[in-house]
Amino acid sequence: MTTDVGICNLALSKIGSENRISAIGEDGREGEQCELFYEHTRDHLLSGHPWNFAMGRAALSQDATSPPFEFNNQFLLPADCLRVWKLYNDDNTFKVEGDKLLTDSSSVNLIYIKKVTDTSLFPPLFVETIATRLAAEMCDVIASDETRTQRLFAEFSDKHREAKRRDGQEGTPDKVISTGPTDFKNGFWK
Repeated sequence: MTTDVGICNLALSKIGSENRISAIGEDGREGEQCELFYEHTRDHLLSGHPWNFAMGRAALSQDATSPPFEFNNQFLLPADCLRVWKLYNDDNTFKVEGDKLLTDSSSVNLIYIKKVTDTSLFPPLFVETIATRLAAEMCDVIASDETRTQRLFAEFSDKHREAKRRDGQEGTPDKVISTGPTDFKNGFWK
């Protein structure tokens, strides 16, 4: 089973460090760097893409107070919400301010990206992606190797692209609705 410590140790091996950790934040440069970078790196990667394993749905609870202007209602976001993805069956405009979603809608069904801390939910390629990004972030401090750091960032970019591609192949694709020109003739859209 993959753990946060296992991901950090995978990152350390990618750096070329001979040291491993048994807990994030333990004494020593490796433990301190993992504590500094792991959670931020995980949340950064999670919030940047609608990973299937990190998507959540919630019927939001309306807040007792209304916004002072612009919108009629505000709703409390789920505690594990990293990023609002979209409102289900709702074309009204909305804004996210702090831990609230403001809209004119009287009810909100939210689809959002969750903060996932259970590493057993991470697909193998996401584990590789996060470990490689973590390695790239920690490499200068732990290995003092600029060439390896650059190689790790390039490797991360490739793994990240592949992980998103594979993730996008699961499930039925969302329908794309064209609102623009529909006829192409003589090199011009009509």
